[in-house]
Amino acid sequence: MTNISVVLITLNEADNIRDFIANVSNITDDIIVVDAQSTDHTVEIAKKYSQVSVISHPWKGFSAARNLGAESARYDWILALDADERLSDRLISEINTLSFDNPEDVYSFSFLNYIGKTPVFYGSWSGVWVKRVYNKNFSSWQGDFVHERLRFSGRVVKLTGIFHHYSYRDWQHLYKKTDRYAYLASKKLKEKGREYSIVMHTLSPVWRFVRDFVVKGGFLDGRTGLFIAINNARLVYKKYKYLKDIS
Repeated sequence: MTNISVVLITLNEADNIRDFIANVSNITDDIIVVDAQSTDHTVEIAKKYSQVSVISHPWKGFSAARNLGAESARYDWILALDADERLSDRLISEINTLSFDNPEDVYSFSFLNYIGKTPVFYGSWSGVWVKRVYNKNFSSWQGDFVHERLRFSGRVVKLTGIFHHYSYRDWQHLYKKTDRYAYLASKKLKEKGREYSIVMHTLSPVWRFVRDFVVKGGFLDGRTGLFIAINNARLVYKKYKYLKDIS
C-alpha cells in the first residue's frame, strides 16, 4: 500500500459504495467521499468505515467536488474515481509499486465499460485513456458542470492495468442518463453562444451513428454496439432539441 488518497464523488450510491471501498482499500487507508447530498444510505454506509472521511456538500460540478476532496486528503498524491469504477488486480499492483518521483507527473490508464454485466470492447466507448492519479500540489481539476479535465504541467505516464467501469445497470439506466447528459450539453452550447441549427440537428446524429458504429468499429460488439451507436445518435439529437427549446 502506498501513500495515496482516493477521492470519490457520490450521489445516491448506496448500491455501489461497499464494493467500491473494498476495492480501493487495497491501495489506500484514506478515502475521501464528497457527497452531493444523497437521499439514500450512501453517507450512512460510508461512515461505517474507519478509512473513510465524508464531506457533504451542495453540488457545484465535478471539478469543484474533486478539488474539494483533494484539499481534505491526507496524502499529496490523489486517485480520483467514481463509485461505479473498480480497479483491476493489475492496476492495483501497479499503483502500489509507483515511486512518485516527480510530483508534476500524472498517471493515466484505460478502462473497460459495461452495460449490466456485458463488456463493451469497441466503438466510441473503447480506447479511452483517463488521467486520474496526480499530486494535488501541482495539478487540479478545471471545467464546467458536465466535463472536467485535469490541469497539469508534467509528463503523462501510462499504466498498463485497466479499471472496470460499470457504467450502466441496464439499458433503461443508459437511456435515463442520456437524457440528462443531452440537457446539460445543450446548456453548455447555449452558454457558449451557439444557436440552434436545423442542419446540425438533422446531420449530426447521423454522423455520430456512422462514426461510432462503422468508423470506430462498434459493429464488432454486435447488437450491443448497434444499440450504443443508436443511443449516442439519440443523445446528439436530443441535445439540439433541448437547445432549440431554450433558444
